[in-house]
Amino acid sequence: MSGHHYSSMYHDVKKGRPTEIDYLNGSVINIAKRHGIPVPYNELLFHLIKMMENKKSDY
Repeated sequence: MSGHHYSSMYHDVKKGRPTEIDYLNGSVINIAKRHGIPVPYNELLFHLIKMMENKKSDY
């Protein structure tokens, strides 16, 4: 990101709205599990974003 441009997910977290993490990383995780492929970084990002959503504080 350059300057004052932020992703839509950043704005969602900042405003306490649900993000699209379930559809983005959640889909990757589910497909990977079906094929027996480990995706630890996707799982980590998924859980970190979910924690931020649940905290609903100002990031």
